[in-house]
Amino acid sequence: MTNSHDAFLRRLDQSRKSTFLVAEYLHRSGYNVNVPAFDYRDPNSNWEDHVDDGDLYIWKEHEDPWRIDVKHVSMEFTTRDSFRFSHIFVADIRAVERANPFPLAYITVNNSCTHMAIIWGKTKKFWEPYDVYASNTDKMITVMRCPVEHVDFRSFDNG
Repeated sequence: MTNSHDAFLRRLDQSRKSTFLVAEYLHRSGYNVNVPAFDYRDPNSNWEDHVDDGDLYIWKEHEDPWRIDVKHVSMEFTTRDSFRFSHIFVADIRAVERANPFPLAYITVNNSCTHMAIIWGKTKKFWEPYDVYASNTDKMITVMRCPVEHVDFRSFDNG
């Protein structure tokens, strides 16, 4: 297994913890929650055969499910004022473009897993592409980013 694949699996495991934390928060908030199985692919397989269709789905009775994508970041934040940047990364532009169904929200969990930043799908009109260096792949990538004034910051204690 390559070092980059090992690093990917470590990030996936951290993301999994955040996904279940968000799922529990949403369940406590009255939603039904489905977390699809995680796919730990062989490093020699085609990554496109292992792209997920969302981290979790939520719904209330008699509703169609809504897709939620979750990621964990290594930075700390609790509120909009404590977020040290003017924009927050939504996701890699390719992931945003291929998302089907389009997510109700992209949720970013802080490093200590105490707070989340909710980027609602309805704010997409405010998103913009942004080129950034991805240290995990040692390449430049284009991500979508959203101004923090359009982001909903919440504590996991309030669910």
